Amino acid sequence: MAADTTGGWNWERMHRFNIGGTYNVFEASKQNDVRRIIFASSGGTMVGYEMENPYTEIVGADYDKIPETWTMITDDMPIMPIHLGYFLQVFGEALRRMYSDQFGVSVLNIRLGPVLTGDVPVLHRYYPGYLSHADCVQFVQKRIDAPDDLMFDTLDAMSDNNYRWRDICHTKAAICFVPIGSAEDHEIEDKGSIHQVSEIPTPPGKHAPS
Repeated sequence: MAADTTGGWNWERMHRFNIGGTYNVFEASKQNDVRRIIFASSGGTMVGYEMENPYTEIVGADYDKIPETWTMITDDMPIMPIHLGYFLQVFGEALRRMYSDQFGVSVLNIRLGPVLTGDVPVLHRYYPGYLSHADCVQFVQKRIDAPDDLMFDTLDAMSDNNYRWRDICHTKAAICFVPIGSAEDHEIEDKGSIHQVSEIPTPPGKHAPS
């Protein structure tokens, strides 16, 4: 499934494509006896955790300030989207559950990490969630080939990154996902910065507090 990824606060555009479009795909699938829908959500549904320690320091590559271990964010923890684009992914996830429970459509939700041009995490902020092209292909194929009796699930997909803070243990167990890539396989010039941490965007017509 595709969606408008321009994000931000354009409600009219988001509503048309990410609500109306998503609903139309689900409804057409039900009416035409589609066996399975792979719903591409986003790790952005949880990106608000970046505003909390130690995830702020991890994303900003302030490695001297992070502990040796940290609590991994799992798919069943409270969602934390930071703008309408990510919020409407949550709408799609809820629609997924309804169509699976009420109409018997197998709907598998995937929360992909960044899949980047050139397959290189050019900024340190991409290191935690980086998903290599090869790992992405493996993950999606295993989702498609999942057993027919798997009616719904939410799985996170990232490579085997040292500074990952979203958990993929459930993904590994559910579909035998074995990531072979890692952000640390790449040497980059970027040194990281706290400014790379996601900031809550200001809606149109409003002003950020001074």
